[in-house]
Amino acid sequence: NAHIAYLISKCAVRPENVLALTFSKAAARDMNDRFYSTYGSLIPEGIKFSTIHSFSYKIIRHYFYINKIDYELIEGTKTNHNKRYILQRIYRSINKSNINDDKLDELSNSISFVKNLMIETRDFKQYKFQTKNFDKIFKAYEDYKKNNELGKRLLDFDDMLIEANNILEENKLILKKY
Repeated sequence: NAHIAYLISKCAVRPENVLALTFSKAAARDMNDRFYSTYGSLIPEGIKFSTIHSFSYKIIRHYFYINKIDYELIEGTKTNHNKRYILQRIYRSINKSNINDDKLDELSNSISFVKNLMIETRDFKQYKFQTKNFDKIFKAYEDYKKNNELGKRLLDFDDMLIEANNILEENKLILKKY
């Protein structure tokens, strides 16, 4: 918070040009409350405190709207198009057996690990993924999210971060806006 106050008071950065990112909604609220309880009398309102996922989603919504890309978030939904259900189906199709909840959590965590570290599929052999046929499941999952019966681009939480980063790297107008 002191860094934000310094930017505004000493470097003449306008509050509406400051975006403070954190991982959880609670942390974003806490940062906002602490900042304004400490510096509120000196610095006007306008600073945005957000989660990284919320900010990423804002970028994606903007880009997909402009480019007329139909999409759906698949985290936490109660439909047959949620991440867990999709992974269960793919696992069953590839391994010819069902997956229990613990193994499904392990699979989901492994997928997040791969995506967040941007590990290439050719490098999977360097890691000891516990899920049988992990490489095939990962590829089928990524392919399904791009080509499915809904005709939509499906996004999980990890995709939101990766997609927003790609948009900002490739689209100079959106980068400038944000």
